[in-house]
This record gives sequence, structure tokens and C-alpha cells, in this order.
Amino acid sequence: EDLGPRRDLLEQKRREKTAARQVAREAASRRRMTEEERAKALQAMQMDASRRDGDLAKAVSQKTSYKEEHDTERQSGKASFLSDMAQKTHGIGNDSYVSMSERVAQNRHMNQKLNDE
Repeated sequence: EDLGPRRDLLEQKRREKTAARQVAREAASRRRMTEEERAKALQAMQMDASRRDGDLAKAVSQKTSYKEEHDTERQSGKASFLSDMAQKTHGIGNDSYVSMSERVAQNRHMNQKLNDE
């Protein structure tokens, strides 16, 4: 009497695995499309792309109109002087230009000292 599983069961399992691999390989291989199928698929992709472009353009226009609307509200609000003061304080206003080196020099006190010694 041999030790281990029966040989016929091992052979059956090997055949099942081989068949499963073959089925998976056939399913994964690309099927050639006919010219009609290719034309339909191309038309569907182009329609999806044009619809997506339209949706994106609509979203961008809504966002810009919303931003313009709220920018005018913010400027006409009572506290617009606060945003002007913050811009002047931090040097990010439209009328003044601060270079990167000047910004770093202004914020040098914010840098942490590293213990590299």
C-alpha cells in the first residue's frame, strides 16, 4: 500500500486544473471584432466623449459663474477691508510683488531647527 493520495485522484485534479487554465486563457484572449461591431463601438465611444465634454464645459461654466457671483458679493460686503488687510499683511496682494526669497526671509522664524549633530 502506497503512502499519499491516490494516483487517479492526482491525475483527475491535474486535468481539471489544465481545463480551467485553458478556459481562462480563451476568455482572456481578445476576440476579433467585425467592422460593424467596431463602427458601433467607435460611435458609442465618441458619443460618450462628446457628452463628457459637454458636462465638463457645463460644470466649468457653472463654477466660474458661481465664483464671479461670490467674488462680487465678497467685495461689496462690509468686511472686505479684512481681506485687503490680510493680503497686504502677507504680501500676496495684486498691487505688490514679493519674491520667494523675500517670503522665506520673512518667515525664517517659522523654520524648525534640525538636530543633525
